[in-house]
Amino acid sequence: MTPAGIIAALTDLLGLGAVLPGIGDITKYTVDWRKRFHGDAICVVLPKTTSDVAQIMRFCWEHRVPVIPQGGNTGLRGAATPFPGSGAVIVSMERMNAIRSLDRASSAITVDAGCVLQNVQQAAADAGLLFPLEIGSQGSCQIGGNIATNAGGLTVMRYGTIRDLMLGIEVVLPDGRVMNMLRSLRKVSAGYDLKHLFVSSEGTLGIITAATLKLFPRPRSSATAWIALPNLVQAVPLLERLRDHFQERLTSYEVLSRGQLELVFKHCANTRDPLDGGYPWAALIQIADASSDDGLQNELEEVLATALEDGLAENAVIAANSRQTQDLWYLREGLSMANVAEGRHVSHDTIVPIAALPEFIERVTERVLAAYPDAVPISSGHVGDGNIHAGFMFQHARFPTPDDYEQVAREINAIVFDVTYALGGGFCAEHGIGIPYREPLSKFADPVELAIMKSVKTNLDNRGIMNPGKIFLPPNRQGERHDHP
Repeated sequence: MTPAGIIAALTDLLGLGAVLPGIGDITKYTVDWRKRFHGDAICVVLPKTTSDVAQIMRFCWEHRVPVIPQGGNTGLRGAATPFPGSGAVIVSMERMNAIRSLDRASSAITVDAGCVLQNVQQAAADAGLLFPLEIGSQGSCQIGGNIATNAGGLTVMRYGTIRDLMLGIEVVLPDGRVMNMLRSLRKVSAGYDLKHLFVSSEGTLGIITAATLKLFPRPRSSATAWIALPNLVQAVPLLERLRDHFQERLTSYEVLSRGQLELVFKHCANTRDPLDGGYPWAALIQIADASSDDGLQNELEEVLATALEDGLAENAVIAANSRQTQDLWYLREGLSMANVAEGRHVSHDTIVPIAALPEFIERVTERVLAAYPDAVPISSGHVGDGNIHAGFMFQHARFPTPDDYEQVAREINAIVFDVTYALGGGFCAEHGIGIPYREPLSKFADPVELAIMKSVKTNLDNRGIMNPGKIFLPPNRQGERHDHP
């Protein structure tokens, strides 16, 4: 069927306004957020209901039309971006954005897949509850995309990733069948727990149309601190001390390198260093308590005072009010914007055992700077779960052509992956495989595990129409773009 025929058929199914032809300006759907991956599509389809999605999939299955599911298009690995000349249809979930129900008794909320994360957080807050997933793109990312990449973010050490926050799911399979597993039950032991198949699936197994998510009691008090660290080594015993004292009340523990902080101060308006001096690393921590006791800040102050005495930290400041808390977190949230503004960088999504974090950064930095003395180390991470984003910044002029960047990125990636696996870690903690991490997956994954993943893909999508070329390397790679994170 011709592209014009596909557009006409989908318009007949869904009505005028639900199909945006590829000959129009659909750049917001065909280019990723960081503008590193570019493609094109026959059209963009905007369903409003699960029934709409089922109709789209039945048509595309019958005519073997490739389908690219897309949420907020905030991903960092190109999983939601079509390839050039793909002949694909993009299915954007932006119109499926309703809060379907909120069950206080079960502490659960059911939402459409296109519901923006921040709106889910607000709906929970309006009911006096908490949906704890927090990531930098929460104002635009969507729940379906969060599930498809197993989003983690800032509160994983207390609440887990979205895999841990999901109770049920509704999915339209490649052939148009609807699998409805939307339930708020906390215990189900009836056979395989299929909902988790679609976590981290990146749109390759079906289209997530709705999810039921866990809610939690809303904390009544919190305390946030910015801590100057003498080095990354001390971040580990400081974490242990905070965790031993506050236990599950320790919600977040983030670290930022000096090089990364300087870029935030440079490019993010109205930012400044909360403390004096050029300390090499900073930690940002948050404590939250279900009690409304006002003594939480005093308690944190006492714990940090002993940490300073014992040399685990050089200095610290505790936010005195909500505005200061927001200002501290803005320093963390501004990383992506600052990095894009500064230049071209190679970053990674590594996870290693927490105790190995300092050695990982030391070894990677030493080897990368030996090969590329002009690289500026910029790193940040979620120390509470071992996820560290080791990055290296270069000025744009360093790479006259995309191929120049390609070569440098490949060499840095090889160093990072080598150190990662030497320390018992993994290369993909929370951002997904998408396009650039397909080759590392094929190289480092257990062969049996990889074979089973491919068999699941084949079983559900034996016509290969769901987000083709993502996660797994295609048999013929000629002509593809191999960009890097």
